[in-house]
Amino acid sequence: MGSRRRGFADCHSNENQKKPLRYSPWNGSFSFRYKNRLLTFRCVEKESRFSVKREISASCIGRSSDVIKDFFSECRTEYLVKNKTSIFGRHNGEWEKTMTMDTKQLDTVILNEEKKTALLDDVKSFLDLQSQAWYRGRG
Repeated sequence: MGSRRRGFADCHSNENQKKPLRYSPWNGSFSFRYKNRLLTFRCVEKESRFSVKREISASCIGRSSDVIKDFFSECRTEYLVKNKTSIFGRHNGEWEKTMTMDTKQLDTVILNEEKKTALLDDVKSFLDLQSQAWYRGRG
């Protein structure tokens, strides 16, 4: 991941659609399920005399790397979607994307201005870095 052109590209990608991936540095590892397969994400800082490099890996148990390729292909597709809003719903105890809609301009939303301002303030507060840390600490 990063801004180099030699990053991951799947066989369905179009050269005109390529867009550099970005990530937030984070040291550690975690596991998650994708298509009923257990994947592991790891990020480790490696210090040398003059710089710090981050080594990032994604892995799964098995002989085929197809599930990893599918995962990154889906990530790239989601990342390339512009001006779209993904709608998620609960299904079998998990959050699943149910649809994608065109993003609407806020001035097209019909809502009392005071309520609209209160809602925006609440969203900004929720997305604040300190709030994210607070929610993350509570799982």
